[in-house]
Amino acid sequence: MDVGNVAPWKWGVLIGAGLLAIVVWFFVLGGRDKVQFTDGMDAIDIETGQVFFLPIPPQRMYPGTNPDTGKQTLFPAWEDEDGTWYLVARYFPSDSDFRDQVKVKVDWSTGRVETNGKEVRRAE
Repeated sequence: MDVGNVAPWKWGVLIGAGLLAIVVWFFVLGGRDKVQFTDGMDAIDIETGQVFFLPIPPQRMYPGTNPDTGKQTLFPAWEDEDGTWYLVARYFPSDSDFRDQVKVKVDWSTGRVETNGKEVRRAE
């Protein structure tokens, strides 16, 4: 096959396929930020109000264990832009055993909880 005898539309197909390959390579292999997964989450001790950062192992169970007391009193929480802390509704202590342990002020309709105002500590 002689290069000079190739129909113009075939050249267009070849060039288009090459450009498509370059675009696909750019979007698949490069040019995008990698997804950053979290390695833990905030949790509040329902007895003391202390806020902890809990590392997330593959099969984390809640409530988490407070490293100071050894008690399972750490429940997942989040902080809004005003600095107010809330328990994650999915993990509200619904069992009466845990509700009896709650010694901090909690609004159970919203999950709003009063913390002790200290910084977040890392729990191992």
